[in-house]
Amino acid sequence: MSRLLAGFVFTLLLAPSAWSHGAVWRPPGDGVTNPGGAGAPTTGGRGPATGGAGGRRSAPTLDRWEAWWYFQRETYLPRHSAGRIENQTSGVGYFTGRSGSSEEPSDSPLLPADARNRVLPALVAMLRDGSSEVVDAAAIAIGRSVPESLAGPFLEPLSRTLRHAERTPRQAAALGLGILGGVEAAALLREVVADTPRGRQLCDATGPLDDLLRGLAALALGLTDQRENVPLLAEIARAPGADREIAAACILALGLQATHAPFALSELAKLLDDESLDRDVRAQTPIALQRLPGGRAMLGSFVGRLAEKATCNEVARSLAIAIGALSQPEESEAIAALLHAAKEHSDSVTRHLSILSLGRVFERCGAPDEAAQALRRQVQEWLLAEARDPTRGTNRSFAAIALGLTGRGDRLSNPESRVAAYTQLCGAKLLDEFDNTRDPSFGGAIAIALALMGAEGAGPKLAGAFATAQNPVLQGHLATACAVAAETGAIPALRTALVDRSTHPSVRIDIARALGMLADRGFEAELVKRITEADDLPQAAAFAKALGLLGGRAAVDPLMTLAQDQTLPEFRRAFAVVALGLLAEKSELPWNSRYLVDANFTTSLRPLQEVFDIL
Repeated sequence: MSRLLAGFVFTLLLAPSAWSHGAVWRPPGDGVTNPGGAGAPTTGGRGPATGGAGGRRSAPTLDRWEAWWYFQRETYLPRHSAGRIENQTSGVGYFTGRSGSSEEPSDSPLLPADARNRVLPALVAMLRDGSSEVVDAAAIAIGRSVPESLAGPFLEPLSRTLRHAERTPRQAAALGLGILGGVEAAALLREVVADTPRGRQLCDATGPLDDLLRGLAALALGLTDQRENVPLLAEIARAPGADREIAAACILALGLQATHAPFALSELAKLLDDESLDRDVRAQTPIALQRLPGGRAMLGSFVGRLAEKATCNEVARSLAIAIGALSQPEESEAIAALLHAAKEHSDSVTRHLSILSLGRVFERCGAPDEAAQALRRQVQEWLLAEARDPTRGTNRSFAAIALGLTGRGDRLSNPESRVAAYTQLCGAKLLDEFDNTRDPSFGGAIAIALALMGAEGAGPKLAGAFATAQNPVLQGHLATACAVAAETGAIPALRTALVDRSTHPSVRIDIARALGMLADRGFEAELVKRITEADDLPQAAAFAKALGLLGGRAAVDPLMTLAQDQTLPEFRRAFAVVALGLLAEKSELPWNSRYLVDANFTTSLRPLQEVFDIL
């Protein structure tokens, strides 16, 4: 299918062509700072078919730490920086909720209601635009900008777009309805997912609905959390002969039915036991189960299944992720299972995901007692040995990131005291490795790890490295690391690089995000100036994305002007529409974070990859 925005710039940058609904452009690997610097997760998962059920494809480029960071990083990199800076100026604190309410607290960094109310009518008008790219972007932008309590007036424009002559706007409209949420949107989506006569009428179809449309509608339905969703999703997921991608989407959607978790848990447990399912489809069940309230009840089963040699690799990867998401640091059996998988599993991806899950366990919960602290020390010792051993190949980067996560948990659980001595030692040893490595990917992993753990002396070291870095892979990671480490000493070099025409477009976005996180008060005005002066598409796309992610009230008018200027190329207008949706988002985390975080991103499933591609 045609995938909006992403592919056009991929082509410009000599990368594989790929498109994404209403998406902000992600250059290769969301630029050079993600999977291999040579392909976003979607690209990496679309290699030559290797046979097996459902035409499964291998995803070798996803076995990199950058792929994991790609999906997790929104939880570490706050958005809406202009709003946060305004709150600092006015003396109010940060708003940390994720509400979609139409009445956000006065200290919310989200776009104020009066500014959002100026954006929404323009987005609705763009659903009638002559450019399918603009319509596509507008459908997603409306969903992400309108609180569920105000959904009523937007249902008709979005449902009308289901009948658009082009495929991508129809698919974007289905996603937009799910992001919008509410009872009425869910009822429409159920008709599409089930491919009923009413669903075909909604989409102006004379025959069966497109499988990708149905898969995306299923994922969208997951966002609506309605009791009626559960039996329908379960029925389609287990139906004999069901399309594997639709079935997988239904399973993942079941994992978001939090209000009706007992029903969804029961259905998912049955699906996990169904060995007749396609492996990639069945692999989604541990991911869905761990997202539901009550999912911890499955932990013992997950630990046992991970240890079984008969468990296929696709499912083992998901089990490793789920155990990391559900375990407590004192649960020695779970820790032992992850350590064993990290050391001994025959599948390298399972080994690497197990390493990361060890970090996730201790990041989330610290180590509340002596037994947990002993387990953490055991894990840290092994991770440090892996990270420092030059013969351990890609294990080194995963081990470094896991050390960073573990150190972050130690730091956050001890705000009034120093972190454990061994955590400090790990930071010092990683600093030594950072000085000695010439590998930009490994160097980037260490930089992110040092920032996550707040290693002593890391901030100035990272800022100095950014100022002299020439490799764009390392430069992008260093910009992000400086921001996570709150290293304000990096601001002058970041400002210079932001406007340097030689800066890689995706690195420019990393730099802008870093300036916003570091509360540089001039970054928004600089971005507004640059987007109006940008004379090529990669620059314009980078500045538009950065403004959407980080901007505030001042960004509304420039983006509206670009979006409505019919003399501009349609892709540039579409980027501006995407940025408006990001700017006006109703929640602090992006809407698709519910599918991104703790995902098994190694499975080749088109609806899931589409949702992954949309920021």
